[in-house]
Amino acid sequence: MTIARIILSESSGRWAFALRSVLVNSGVAVTEIAGLENAFGRFRDDSQALLAFEATEACAEAGLQHIYASRLRDPGSGVIVLLDASTISSESVWHEAGAIAVAASPRHLTPIARLIHRYFVTRDIPPLTFREAVWQRIPWNASEPQP
Repeated sequence: MTIARIILSESSGRWAFALRSVLVNSGVAVTEIAGLENAFGRFRDDSQALLAFEATEACAEAGLQHIYASRLRDPGSGVIVLLDASTISSESVWHEAGAIAVAASPRHLTPIARLIHRYFVTRDIPPLTFREAVWQRIPWNASEPQP
């Protein structure tokens, strides 16, 4: 398995504990980075990671720009937006911008945890070549003698 890492940027301190709690024993590390710019910089350097950030009124516009830029650079990249009280009504905007998930409460992260698990499981599977795909579908094992 690749290193399953979530880069987290938040200002309230309520999301890190909640994410770690729902991801306990899942093999996913939560790495906290101070500042949205620093978090997206680290995200650019780690192509296998997910990014989760708290969208506050102060950083909402910059967050939208960063999501858009990251989706242009790597359409497979994953960004999770964590809303606070001032941005709670903007969920659809974040989805439209390209966020793979939006959470409004740290108490309701179970669906996000399932999505994170699926994200990392699918990132681990390298695409098969045509030959590998054919060999995988034949009824005998490749190491067995063939008739």
